[in-house]
Amino acid sequence: MPRQARIDVPGMLHHVMARGIEGRKIFLDDMDRKYFLKQLSEIVLDNGAEIYGWALMPNHFHLLIESGKAGLARLMRQLLTRYAVYFNKRNERSGHLFQNRYKSIVCERDSYLLTLVRYIHLNPVKAGIVSGVEGLAAYPWSGHRTLIGLSSTNWQNVKDVLSLFGDNRKQCIDKYLTFLREGVCLSENYEGGGLMRSMGGVSSALASLKQGKKEFYDERVLGSGEFVKQLLGSDGVKCVGGKNINNAHCPGITELIQRLAKRLGLSVHEIKSNKKTSEIAKARSIIAFIAQSRLGEKGSVVARELMKTRASVSLAYTVGKQLYENSAEIRNILDDILTN
Repeated sequence: MPRQARIDVPGMLHHVMARGIEGRKIFLDDMDRKYFLKQLSEIVLDNGAEIYGWALMPNHFHLLIESGKAGLARLMRQLLTRYAVYFNKRNERSGHLFQNRYKSIVCERDSYLLTLVRYIHLNPVKAGIVSGVEGLAAYPWSGHRTLIGLSSTNWQNVKDVLSLFGDNRKQCIDKYLTFLREGVCLSENYEGGGLMRSMGGVSSALASLKQGKKEFYDERVLGSGEFVKQLLGSDGVKCVGGKNINNAHCPGITELIQRLAKRLGLSVHEIKSNKKTSEIAKARSIIAFIAQSRLGEKGSVVARELMKTRASVSLAYTVGKQLYENSAEIRNILDDILTN
């Protein structure tokens, strides 16, 4: 089943997660962590984004980030590419570092900012890396120390988080620490969106449904039904790898063929012809894979558009998937095609 697109709305709050391929470690030592944070700080400042919470774990990381005017996709592409190139070069390895694509959940700021700051900053505690909230104060690889004044950065937004607890800084920090401790024993999972999480759990969701209430929800969004409704109807919504969200921004299959043909120096006629050069075959394979896995098109529709048999499109899909997974160049080309 095709994966849904990430929702990329400039200025929106996102909970971003990225994991190492096959669960492998992406940070081997403090040098790796320092390099990652250096790149993060530069990219966040360059893109006018805001970081409210973050945590680096051995095999993954979390960011609570408000994207700038350019949106999230560009920022994350820069961050993951820079770090992967560094990591591979330092460790004399090649291939993917991160598992598939990063995950991002659009979040309703007023309802979830504090909850997500807590969830993210408690990751090292719940993973057993540190002991309790007190131990977290000595862990330099999350935004917690900056929030309580034990370290400082020019790229983490401390003011907006603490202001939600009041006006007096010391009292705000005390309240934040109490809030954090209250979350240690909670079984929270905010690594997604959808109806259950957005309504506070299964019981709340079922109660609402039993009352006959119609709730808008989306697995890519953590927020109220009204928030989801307004978000998905917004002109600012962009398609980033997945099923079409908003036709004003996402290419249909016809436009996908046109854009890719132009990018590869081919004509649409050549792609649809019976020619079998390596470049033309590659273009067809990429289209077959992206149209089905990202735009949500059926194989029969792709076959009709490419003027090919259903069987040949099925084979092309498999080849296209391999090309996409093994070539950073192709992934970057498709990111540009799908988001611009």
